[in-house]
This record gives sequence, C-alpha cells and structure tokens, in this order.
Amino acid sequence: MADTVKHTKGPWFVGSMNDCLFVIDQPPRPSNDDINPEHQTNVVAKLDYRGAEHNALLIAAAPDLLLALQELLEAYSKPDERLCCDGRDCGCMGSTVHQQAEHYARAAIAKSTGGQ
Repeated sequence: MADTVKHTKGPWFVGSMNDCLFVIDQPPRPSNDDINPEHQTNVVAKLDYRGAEHNALLIAAAPDLLLALQELLEAYSKPDERLCCDGRDCGCMGSTVHQQAEHYARAAIAKSTGGQ
C-alpha cells in the first residue's frame, strides 16, 4: 500500500492540558520546558467537551485502523502462508500472514476503544 499519505502521519496519541484533550503526533510529555524544534508536536485535533475522551481515542487510532485494514485486505488477497518458520527459530510462534494481519487489526480496534 504505497499510496501517498495526505494526513498527519501516525501513530497519534491522546494528551491533555487545561481541561482539553489533544490528539497529537508524538507521545505526550509532562512539560514544554524542553522545547526542541526537531521534536515539534503537531496537534491533529482538540476536543474540549464532555465525553470527548472516547472520540479522542477513536481519532488517535485512525492511522492504526487505516493501516491495519490496508494490511488485512492485502494479506487476505493472497493464500495464507507461514511468516517464516515453524516458530522455534525466531519466536514468531509459527504464525501465518493472516494471523498477523488479524493481530494488528485487533490491536488497532483495542486502541480505538480504550482497550475494551
């Protein structure tokens, strides 16, 4: 899936400040005292209303959901196969391409629902 990304690249994270939630493109930091132009944080969304935490989680998971769905479709467009070995050599547990795609899809869903 080599399409050109037109949105702020993920992953996105949820941070809070002054009773607002922010969806940002870097993990939240406790202070802005160490501002560094190389580590500028971009705000993807600002949510300042009651119940915003659920929407913030869903928005923050959007890049993960998009990637997981793209990889799921790509994986299921081909016959299933083992990732590399029977699992004893590299620790892949003998997983298949379909199982790996399903794992990432489930992880993205968990992120979007707060792990529920």
